[in-house]
Amino acid sequence: DAATLAYYLVGIGEVRAKAIVKQRGKAKFKTIEDVKNVEGIGEAIFDGIRKNISTSKGETTVPKEDKKVAAKKSTVKAKTEKTSSAKPKAAKKADPKKTGAKSSASK
Repeated sequence: DAATLAYYLVGIGEVRAKAIVKQRGKAKFKTIEDVKNVEGIGEAIFDGIRKNISTSKGETTVPKEDKKVAAKKSTVKAKTEKTSSAKPKAAKKADPKKTGAKSSASK
């Protein structure tokens, strides 16, 4: 399933994993190079995962204890993306009266 692919293949996230599963549902992969026919997987991604994929049956599920960790990571990632996309607040200018600085107009 898509969760297993995303777990075991570095560089394959949820969206690409779902695309692989969808493509595999249409036609089985005859060679590992067939995964490059999946939208979003080009040479760079393929080079990164080629050692970890095969056309024979391998791991089919994410380990049970790691499903919780994977779900937690995905929640943390979503929260991080929300906060990192927020605009930073503008810094306030120091008030010369409060800092004890003299203005140039009083000289």
